[in-house]
This record gives sequence, structure tokens and C-alpha cells, in this order.
Amino acid sequence: MKKYAVELIMASLLLISFFFLARQAAEVSGDMKIQEREVIAIDPGHGDMKMRR
Repeated sequence: MKKYAVELIMASLLLISFFFLARQAAEVSGDMKIQEREVIAIDPGHGDMKMRR
């Protein structure tokens, strides 16, 4: 009976921690959508060597 109680407590703590981690992940992803920034990509333009001849 003692083993069952320990397993039940561990399973409960695991589910509670998943719940809080999921809430935190949702908050972070929501904050990331608000802070969308413009991305500037710089292309070095080396291309293929055949194009240089």
C-alpha cells in the first residue's frame, strides 16, 4: 500500500509540473508573437564559380 501511495504522489506531481510548464510555454510563445521583429538577411552573393568566367 505504501508503494501505491508513493507512485500516486509522484504521478500527481508530474502532472502538476506539466500543467505549469505548459502554461509558462504558452505565455512565452504569446510574448514572442507580440515582439515579432523585422529580419534583415544579408546574402554574400558568391554564387556558382561558372558564373564568374
